[in-house]
Amino acid sequence: MTAQFWLLLWIFAAIQQRGLPSAPAPTGTPPAGRSVIAGKVIQSGSKTPIAGAVITLRPAGISTTTNGVGEFSLNVPAGRHTLIVERDGFILQPDPPRAITEMGMPVNIKSGEPRDDIILPMVASPAISGHAYVPNGDPLAAAAVQAYRWRYTPFGPRLRVAKTVLTDDSGEFRLFRLDFADYAVSVSYNRRAQRAALGNVRLSPNVPDPDDGYATTFYGGATTASAAQRVRLAPGFDPNGINIVVSDVRRFRIQGRVVSPSATLPSDLKVVFVPEGNDLALDDTGYFVGTDANGNFDIRSVSPGSYVMMAFGGQLASDLVPVEVANNDIEKLAIPLAPTNDVRGRVSGSVNASGVTLSLVRTTRQIDLKLNAQVRTDGFLTLFNVGPGEYDVFAQGLPFGSYIRTVRYQGRDVLTTGLRPVIDPNALLEVTVSSTTALVEGRITDRFGDPAPGVQIVLVPEILYRRRPDRYIVGSTDITGAFQIRDAPPGRYTAFAFERIEPGAYYAFAYDPAVETRFGNRGERVNVTEGKITTVELKLIPAAETAGGL
Repeated sequence: MTAQFWLLLWIFAAIQQRGLPSAPAPTGTPPAGRSVIAGKVIQSGSKTPIAGAVITLRPAGISTTTNGVGEFSLNVPAGRHTLIVERDGFILQPDPPRAITEMGMPVNIKSGEPRDDIILPMVASPAISGHAYVPNGDPLAAAAVQAYRWRYTPFGPRLRVAKTVLTDDSGEFRLFRLDFADYAVSVSYNRRAQRAALGNVRLSPNVPDPDDGYATTFYGGATTASAAQRVRLAPGFDPNGINIVVSDVRRFRIQGRVVSPSATLPSDLKVVFVPEGNDLALDDTGYFVGTDANGNFDIRSVSPGSYVMMAFGGQLASDLVPVEVANNDIEKLAIPLAPTNDVRGRVSGSVNASGVTLSLVRTTRQIDLKLNAQVRTDGFLTLFNVGPGEYDVFAQGLPFGSYIRTVRYQGRDVLTTGLRPVIDPNALLEVTVSSTTALVEGRITDRFGDPAPGVQIVLVPEILYRRRPDRYIVGSTDITGAFQIRDAPPGRYTAFAFERIEPGAYYAFAYDPAVETRFGNRGERVNVTEGKITTVELKLIPAAETAGGL
């Protein structure tokens, strides 16, 4: 054989051996207190590997990515951890007997004892597809289709938009990458809905202008989400053929005026008109409505439903104005402007908060308005042009195991009450962050005394803190029924063990006295003390008792 042939053969063999990139494989003997874990991510119901899945070990924060055959390996510290799996287009498949939940898979790592048997199944994210039609049966192009989902908050269940798409030229739509849950689906055909759904996209000139369009119609023919026929997405069941015929029923007008505390309106006045389920973003031009020089507005073709309005410009802003549209036009709606305030803040404590985002959140039954500012290297920040209203203070990007310990404004404690900005150049928002969380551990058994794997543990805070979602602490059990929660802020809690509840359903303890009456004696009181380990034994609350909600 020629030398050239042997060279080509050697190159081919090298390529074959290399194949797809492999997961980083720790080499050598792990140091004391650590071990190597390895496994594979596959499609549920088959052995098809999933490449590119991100595996993260919490709370250690160690991550890797699966290789071309779905394999991964990590060199990790000993202790109890949770493996989190994320892959675009897929969802982790719950498997309670193996302690796998939507939250991840709890694992107990022992020093020097490697594990290579971890199998993590994922399923494709579900979708809702169908067609939109006008009343005469013709397809409806460029209509806004939205999937809504009820989400629990400490202020009550709220309807949130999970996904928005536009129909194509044949009226077809596909709402993709959804979670497994119940949804309401609507079709809207008017300029406002189309503009909000488009974002920066521009329609081609041959697409007809919606003009006054049609009333928003939900699947099943309803005009409101609460009356809509629900679309259930569950593992192994993806609905198709969700067809919606828009309604040509009467729509309504909202007329009113923005009122300024001075004789003139700000030159950059903006008015937003937002349907229920959409968070209010002041830079989202899709929900802006026009005004004349005197601040008058006239919003036409409004479908029945719940809305929120707000006006702002210059150093003026209004409060959030809820608007309910039912059977009549709304006239002479006044939106009063008031001076805004710059809120100066400082974040201090045992955690370096540089780069952390501090948020003021103003909440109504229908909507949230969030104002953000990043903490500077000196610990200070400024939130500009904060309008009237009551705000809760939260932080994003804090290191794992840290929490907001105190919030004071003008020397007053506002951690659990919310703050109202004032015109005072000396007023300072003082936020203290602490890293002295505590460890809560224990074991869950069922009514027969057997271990309960894959069960959700919730630490529900005392009444004083129940409006703060960051004080509800959640964990899950491993295959032995044991759990560890490492990031519990000190305080008084009631611990519950739920076999299965909807995400966030435990917030119902904050606003529904019937939930406390029904389940209050099924939990265990827990006093979490800084720097100490708290142990609790819990009895499982079966899924049959929480079916349909708490």
